[in-house]
Amino acid sequence: MKYTLCILLFVSGCRSETTTESSETVSAETAKADTTGMEPVNEIFEPIDAGAVNEISVGNEIFQFENDEIGGDPFLEDFQAMTASARFEIEKKPFRNLHDSTQTDTLLIARLGPSVIEYYKIQSNNSGFILEADIQSRSIDLKKGIRIGMTRKEFFSLFEELQGQPDLKSVMISTMEGLNQTEFLFPNDTLSRVKYQSYFD
Repeated sequence: MKYTLCILLFVSGCRSETTTESSETVSAETAKADTTGMEPVNEIFEPIDAGAVNEISVGNEIFQFENDEIGGDPFLEDFQAMTASARFEIEKKPFRNLHDSTQTDTLLIARLGPSVIEYYKIQSNNSGFILEADIQSRSIDLKKGIRIGMTRKEFFSLFEELQGQPDLKSVMISTMEGLNQTEFLFPNDTLSRVKYQSYFD
């Protein structure tokens, strides 16, 4: 009886030591992982937060037509030239490439006052493209002389498709394929906001 009791106590002690050792190993591994300093990598693209910009209500009056030049890319300058000014605040976020999980690209978020521009930079060839933008600043130049603050009449005069159209509150211009689009908002007879969205897969 005494012999059996000794065996049980010995086995119990071994199990206790094994459990303790296992816990210490897990803790050590966790601590090692916490000290790698790696930033979390984004795997899902999140559109520009509407709460980060001034909301402008224009109702449901939208006129849409196709124009590759403005619908595909309304900006006069590329992203690097636009954001070269120190006026922009730029945030960088790592983003896992959707087609190659071993590649980590970069999402650049540029802010100027109420305006936000999101740019996707590809690691493999150092190229990129503007994902989306919400423009409310007069200092950001657009093609065809388009600018925040211009009148609706001035804007309409730039496009044949808008001749004879009523006082629309919103004009949507897309590419022929419909992959990219730019919306121009006129809540008070002046261009107050430009929203750009490109195709991203």
